[in-house]
Amino acid sequence: MKFFQDCGFNILVHGVGSKRNILNDYLRDKLYQNGHDVTVVNGYHSGTGMKNVLASCFEFLAMTNSAVEMNAASFKERNIRFQFKFVLRKFQAEKEYERVLYFVIHSLDKG
Repeated sequence: MKFFQDCGFNILVHGVGSKRNILNDYLRDKLYQNGHDVTVVNGYHSGTGMKNVLASCFEFLAMTNSAVEMNAASFKERNIRFQFKFVLRKFQAEKEYERVLYFVIHSLDKG
């Protein structure tokens, strides 16, 4: 799976039954142990939405980039369009550093 991710592909694991253990093993064995940055979104929680995903992105950026010019509270107060543009702009600016943030979203179809 890591090869495909390195080539820019997304990976979708679907079918009957939980894939949580497979994904968590992959995270532990291939990503965490090799120092990759990962955020896990638990989509099965009723309150999970795009704002939560963007907040996770912001927290990652704030930890890895001293040029983030706002705090988490003011980021969360902004509308979702601003949040998306802010996160996108920061990730595009960091492209030169070759940092990659891996997302694992459990229960994407829930809701």
